[in-house]
Parts: sequence; C-alpha cells; structure tokens
Amino acid sequence: MPMTDDSDVAVILAEDGIEGGEFDSIAIPVATLVAEEAKSGECCSNCQKQLARDELYCRRCGFYPKLGITVEVDPWELEPAVVTVAAVPQKATKFSPMDLLRAIPRWGWIMILGTLAIVLFSLMVRSTVPQGPLRYHWTWAQSITGTLLFVLGHVLCCFVAITHCENLHPLDFFLKPWMIWGASIRELPTSYRRLSFLLWGEVLTLSAFFIVGGIQFNSLIDWGPVPPKKNLMKAITEQAKKMAEEGDSSLVDSLDQVADNSAGDGSDTPKTDPAKLDPRTKLQDCVIIGFIPFRETDFSSLILAADIKDNLQYVGTVSEGITPEVRGLLNKKMRKMLRATPFVKCELHGFWLEPKLTCAVSSIPSKETKHLVRPKFNKLLAELP
Repeated sequence: MPMTDDSDVAVILAEDGIEGGEFDSIAIPVATLVAEEAKSGECCSNCQKQLARDELYCRRCGFYPKLGITVEVDPWELEPAVVTVAAVPQKATKFSPMDLLRAIPRWGWIMILGTLAIVLFSLMVRSTVPQGPLRYHWTWAQSITGTLLFVLGHVLCCFVAITHCENLHPLDFFLKPWMIWGASIRELPTSYRRLSFLLWGEVLTLSAFFIVGGIQFNSLIDWGPVPPKKNLMKAITEQAKKMAEEGDSSLVDSLDQVADNSAGDGSDTPKTDPAKLDPRTKLQDCVIIGFIPFRETDFSSLILAADIKDNLQYVGTVSEGITPEVRGLLNKKMRKMLRATPFVKCELHGFWLEPKLTCAVSSIPSKETKHLVRPKFNKLLAELP
C-alpha cells in the first residue's frame, strides 16, 4: 500500500464478531499505523491479528505462535471488540416455603427437631402426669437437667472464645455471654453440637417451668399466712368478752335458741332457691371453732364461724378444697386446742376448739341465709395468739 504523507489514510477491515461474519471498513491515518507497528511484535498467522510484544498468544483466536497450537481462551480474556455478550433476560423466580425448607442445612434440622421433641415431650408429661408430688419432682429434675446441659454448652463455647479473643476477662463468662457464644456461631457448622447444648438446655428448663408446670410459684413467694380481716378479729374479741361475762354455761343453756341465728334445722348448707344465688363466689374470713371427727386422727369437716353484722355467728361447715398438706397440719394443731364447749352458739355435735385457727372460704353470696352456700376451703390464715 503506497504511503505519501501523514494526510494519507489506510483502509482496513475490522471484524465485529466471531459468528457474525460481518466486517466494517475503517479509515485510519497511515502515520498512526506506522507508530503502532513500531510498538507491536509479530502477527498471528491464524487470524492475521497484530500481536503486542508482551503477548504470548492471540487473544482473538487463541493461537500460540511459538508452539504452533491453538489454546482455548476464556470468554473474559477475549478482546472486547471480538466478543459481544448479549444480555440474556432472566426469568423472575417465585419464592415458595419449600425453598426456605430446602435452604436449611442438615445441622439446622438437627437443632430444630431436637427443640420440637423437647416441647412435645413436656406437653405429653403435662397431659399424663397429674398435679401432685410426681409432677413437682419431675419439674425440678427436668429443670436441673436443662441447666446442666446449658452450662456444659456455655463452658465449651468459653474454651473456644478464649482462643479467639485476647482481651477476654474471667467475668465475661457471666457478664458477656453473647461475646462467648459469638465465636462459636461464627464457626458454624462445625460448632453446632455445643450450640445445640445451649439451645436444648434452655428449652428444657423453660419447658419444665412453663409447660410441665409442677411448681406452684405462689408458694415460692409466700411470706407466711395472711392475717384475718380486722372485723373478724374484732368479732372474736367481743365474743370472748361476752363469754367471760356470761360464762361458758350460758352457751349450753341457750342451744335451743340457735334457730334464731341459723336455718332452724341445723343443716350445713340450707336449701336456697338457685335462681336467687349470685353466680359470683366471694371469699370470707372465718374462724375454726370446731370439727366433726372422722376416725381417731382425722376429721370430715370443719365447723366455722364468721363476722355477721359485728357479731360472731356460726355460718356452716366446710370439707371441700382441703389439701392433704393442710389436713395434716390441722390434725396436728387442732388436737392441742380442744375445749369443752363451743365458742359460738351451735347445735352441731363435734369437737370444739379455741378460736385461734382462721381460714378463708369461698362461697356464693345469698340474701336468704347467713350460712355459707356451697363453701370451699381456700387457704389457712394466720393463727391468732
């Protein structure tokens, strides 16, 4: 190709693509080609592309001039002018719950299934073991087992954290548990066993208290028996003064007048029209003035008196709701408080007590009678001096 001066131009063909087969003619000044030839090395004998001096193979066709072979060239190493990558539109994918389940690894399923097994087992214990000593001891055993398992996992995580954290203080074992667990969390999945101990131990302990539920938390914070209401204590005091003035014999002489203060037939729960009963129960403080014996060391029901318009009067007996623990406690105390005559006018036959033991009883309020309707023992109150 003749070259005259710098104003002359050379027409060359530039390939647009490998598979297109189309070529465009480009006019380039001759002086530019001469300068480029000075910088370039030999020419590719396969595709006639001018190679640079530092190029060992042709980036267009992959020909290796020194070895005379063609090598495979990765797409990202090809020249931009040679390869044109067309943008392929991606299809929109819909998310489904199954995709989330497939994304959970095997160690994750082990931790999840172990947790569900503990919860289901606790629910089974709650439904099969009745409330009582067995469930109480089961709750403590399960909570202690869960606590020990949690401490084991925490100690294992602490050993790992010591090797990763240089500024770890001994108090961080208690004050910064998240920092200790974080070292093991970053090592997942190889650390899933000690993290499973942490998770399962915590679930065991919480399930014992909140699902099995064999521990009555009210008893744990019980600061002692609640004293009876002041009106009951005042009525007991007034009754004691009356008895001191009249003498105990007055109670025996006036047994025929009990009908004025009771139902007339001496029954424990007088007959009352159910339509006139208030469906809401009400707690009432009572004093135990006696008991109806059952065998030699037990009782069938307690004889109660309560404050009725500032007067201590007999209100009935109660036998429902007395737990075995309370029954045993009453049997020990009542045998030491016996007296010969009733403290309050009463036509029942039983063993009479000094007015020292008090209790709370729930009953249905009624305007027709002063007696307790459907009474149920609630709890013991403070013992009077």
